[in-house]
Amino acid sequence: MMMGDLNETLKPEDKEGGRSVGEASSNALADIVFEHGSLDLGFVGNPLTWSNRRLAPSNIYELLDRAFCDSNWRLLFPRARVLHLSAHRSNHAPIMLNTEGEVTSWPKSFRFEAMWILDDTSRNVVERAWAGRVNGLAAFRFT
Repeated sequence: MMMGDLNETLKPEDKEGGRSVGEASSNALADIVFEHGSLDLGFVGNPLTWSNRRLAPSNIYELLDRAFCDSNWRLLFPRARVLHLSAHRSNHAPIMLNTEGEVTSWPKSFRFEAMWILDDTSRNVVERAWAGRVNGLAAFRFT
């Protein structure tokens, strides 16, 4: 497993601003990833982890902080997630690896449309949905 500031972009889309990097340019990082059959762990958060912190039009953003692994490591940690955190005082965003994974989705909040009252069958549907939200207690009733 390899993770951190790799100081090189992997592909042209990993850079915004400044001179564009051509597809034909030599890319040592891409060569290493290919030679070793590395898997990019991806990430959650800001897609660009470094900035030169200059004002526009001289500002440059790049994805330099990444995590790669081999297939054996991925099998050992199938729920692993990489998080790009917010950069406050640095030109690099901190990168964090969570090998247990995180719940990234929360239960959706209950929504009620007043027009549902006009349909007689919606009463049961809404009551069942609401009851499931409050641990089986039918706390919501039409009156």
